[in-house]
Amino acid sequence: GLVTYAVRGVYWATLESCHVPDRVKGLAVGGISLIGYAPDIYLPLIRGMLVDRIPGQWGYGIYFLAIAGFGIVGALAAWQLARITASRRSGHERRAGVLRPPWHRRPGPIPGNHPNNTRRHDTDTSA
Repeated sequence: GLVTYAVRGVYWATLESCHVPDRVKGLAVGGISLIGYAPDIYLPLIRGMLVDRIPGQWGYGIYFLAIAGFGIVGALAAWQLARITASRRSGHERRAGVLRPPWHRRPGPIPGNHPNNTRRHDTDTSA
């Protein structure tokens, strides 16, 4: 129940951060679901075949090692996606003049058209 809705929130947030247009979000969710739920289809078949050929602890050990490997690949893919969206986001923010929270701001002039406005961002009290 709760975990299911948490996962749904994650993929909707991912679609939003990747700027997927509204007209194709349904298609994107379908693709994500196809990839995300595919292991429910093929993993039991692979496990059965593997345990039949390599019975006992070794078969299950290889199976769980492969699952851990897929988890690492998924974590690396998520990390790469986060890097890509962060670089796109910072580029969009620079072009649009988006204000960031104080812990994300880089030093720079405060927006304004006053000629003597040389103050740095609001956490700098030296000016």
